[in-house]
Amino acid sequence: MSSPETFPISIQPVISYPRQAEVRKIYLMEIDIKQTDDFEKWTYDEEEYPIYCRVDTYSYSRKDITPLFKIQPIGEPAVVLHRFGGTYGAAKFLLTAAPKEMRGEIRITLVSSWGVTLKRLPLKNVSVFQEGNINNNKKEIKREKHLAHCFTEDLGNGIVIDMISIPGGSFMMGSRAEEGSDFERPQHQVTIQPFFMGKFQVTQAQWQTVMGNNPTRFQDSPLNPVEQVSWEDAKKFCASLSEKTKREYRLPTEAEWEYACRAGTETPFHFGQNISTELANYKGEYIYAEGGKRIYRKQTTPVGYFKVANNFGLYDMHGNVWEWCEDNWHQNYRNAPKDGSAWLLGSSSKKVIRGGSWNFNFNACRSANRSFDNRENRLNDIGFRVACVAFSTT
Repeated sequence: MSSPETFPISIQPVISYPRQAEVRKIYLMEIDIKQTDDFEKWTYDEEEYPIYCRVDTYSYSRKDITPLFKIQPIGEPAVVLHRFGGTYGAAKFLLTAAPKEMRGEIRITLVSSWGVTLKRLPLKNVSVFQEGNINNNKKEIKREKHLAHCFTEDLGNGIVIDMISIPGGSFMMGSRAEEGSDFERPQHQVTIQPFFMGKFQVTQAQWQTVMGNNPTRFQDSPLNPVEQVSWEDAKKFCASLSEKTKREYRLPTEAEWEYACRAGTETPFHFGQNISTELANYKGEYIYAEGGKRIYRKQTTPVGYFKVANNFGLYDMHGNVWEWCEDNWHQNYRNAPKDGSAWLLGSSSKKVIRGGSWNFNFNACRSANRSFDNRENRLNDIGFRVACVAFSTT
C-alpha cells in the first residue's frame, strides 16, 4: 500500500451551495469529487477510496458566534472514488440559514480515510437575508423588481393562503436527450411573465373554508393537501376564491409550473441532481442514483413537511400530490407556446398534471416530467396549487 500521506491522482471538488439564502430557510448542498488525472497513476491496492467532507460556516463579524448555517449531513458524508469507474455519488448536507441577516463563508475540508487533510476550500461572501431582500443573479432568470416577494390572502377563521411572487424571465423548458422521455421534448425556450403562485399545495383547511366540504381520502391533518378533486373541481375552487377575494385566481399554465419549480435550476430536481425520501414524499421503494433512504409513506404528508423550499420559496414541488395545470395534454412540445400561455389547442378531455406524487416513483417527480389525467377524474394523489395574476402590493 502507498503512503497515506500521499494521494495518487489530483482531485477537484464540484460544489453546489447557496450563495444567497433566506433567514431560516433550508438548502441542499452537494459536494462531488472529480478526478483530474489519469486513472493509471492510481497505485493503491484498494479499488475504492473514500474522501470525507467536513463543512463549517463562519460569520465575518468576529463578535458574532452565530453560525451562518446549521449543518446536517444526509447519509454518509463521503464521496467514493473508484479506480475503474470514476465517482460514486456525492456528499450531501442540509444547510439551515441563520435566524438573522449576516454574511460569512462556508469552509469545506476534504479528508482521507486516514484523517489526512487533502484540501481546504473557503467559499466566501455567502449571505443570509431576510425574506424579500434576496438578489439572486442566476443567468437563466431576468428578474423583475417591481413586485413584492409575497402576500397573504386571509380566508377567514384563521385560514390563509400564502402567495409567492414569481419573477418574469426566460428558461429552457423540457429535458435534454439524456434525461426523461419524448413527452418532454423538444427542449425549448419559454418566456414567462411575472405572476404569483401558492407557496404550498392547496390544503384541506383552505378547501373546506372556500368550498364548505372536504372530499379528501387522507384526512390525518387539515394541513395535508386536498385530493380527490378533479380538474373541474380545481377550476371551481379558483372561481370561488376569486369571488371571495376580488382577485383573479387560476390554475398555473404548464410552462409557469415548470419555470416556478425549477426556480433557475437546470438539474432534474430543484435541489440538485438527486432526490431522497428525506426531501420529498414519493414512492420510495426504489432509489434514484444515490438517493439515500427508501421510505414509502403510502399517503400524503402535510404541506411543507420536509422544510425544503426552492429558490423562489415554493414547497413540495416534487411529490406529495400531482398538481393540475390549465393546459390540454399534448404528446410532446412541437408547436408549443413560447410565451408561457396555456396550450389549449386540441382535445380538452385530458389535462396536464405535474410534480409526481406519494404513489409514483422518483422519475415522476423530476422538474421536467409531465403526465395527464382525465379532467373529470378524482384520485387520491392529485391536487393542485393556485396562481394569481401579478399586481403591485405597494
